[in-house]
Amino acid sequence: GRTLREALFNAWKGDEVSAFGSIVGFNRPVDAATAQSLEGKFVEVAVAPVWEDAALGWIRANPKKERLRVIATGPLTSTPYEVQRSVRGGMIIQTPDNMLCLQPEGPSYHNEYDPLFEVPKTVKGPDGKDYTIGTVTDEKFPRDPRNKEFIMGGLIEFGLIASKHVKSNEIVIAYEYREWHYRLLGIGAGQPNRLDSVRKLAVPKARENLMRHYFREQGLDYAMTMDRMIHDQEYATTMQANLAAYERRVLGSEKCVLISGAFFPQRDGLDAVAEAGIKYVIQPGGSKKDNDVIKAADDHGIAMAFTGVRHFKH
Repeated sequence: GRTLREALFNAWKGDEVSAFGSIVGFNRPVDAATAQSLEGKFVEVAVAPVWEDAALGWIRANPKKERLRVIATGPLTSTPYEVQRSVRGGMIIQTPDNMLCLQPEGPSYHNEYDPLFEVPKTVKGPDGKDYTIGTVTDEKFPRDPRNKEFIMGGLIEFGLIASKHVKSNEIVIAYEYREWHYRLLGIGAGQPNRLDSVRKLAVPKARENLMRHYFREQGLDYAMTMDRMIHDQEYATTMQANLAAYERRVLGSEKCVLISGAFFPQRDGLDAVAEAGIKYVIQPGGSKKDNDVIKAADDHGIAMAFTGVRHFKH
């Protein structure tokens, strides 16, 4: 967002129903305007590097925020870390998940995700195994006709970073709601299989969020509009057609990308992506049936790139 308040607004709209009873984390000092945007929201903990005096003053003066735990961390620094989980009889230690895409040898890239837009290459991973990176489909990612640069880099970077912080096996759908400004539309987290993450979680949540966004754009109250749709069949039919067109326009555009933190093991995941109308997909690759998955993408006119990096958060 252009401001911290706007960033909070867009984060909240990623799933405003589930945000009830939440923890909110900021990576910048919180000002009074941002603190005041917590009005009417049930937030139990708020964490930030610094809280400005005016922000703390508003919280302390608000009786409804007397149970809000406010934490100041001090300066945020990026340091190497290991993820540790205790198990019976010992510990499981995971190395940091700090890579978005494997990097081929040769000249360095301006952005870590740039290799995704190139022809497929075989790159040796940290484990010594060979991985494919790059665009593996007939359909390619769009370029700006003026300068020929790829236009989805920032959106894809945002989606990859968001994805690696979601419990595996995760699917996220990222959306560029304004130029160079991004938010999540749908999250499918922690499922045993990729198909459920797409079809039952990420896509339905994206559609729900787009419906709410469409209502806001049209100046419609959510509760009143839903009530009218229940009781007025003609109105409901018209609204549903408008919503379907709006969903297709957003989900099928270069403003939207689906990120999978692990490979698609079968083509059915890509079939489900196509059913939703999504045209751009990023995934690690590495399945024994990669060729079937690539064919599914080609059958549906989907552009898909392999990163060679599996995100695994448990």
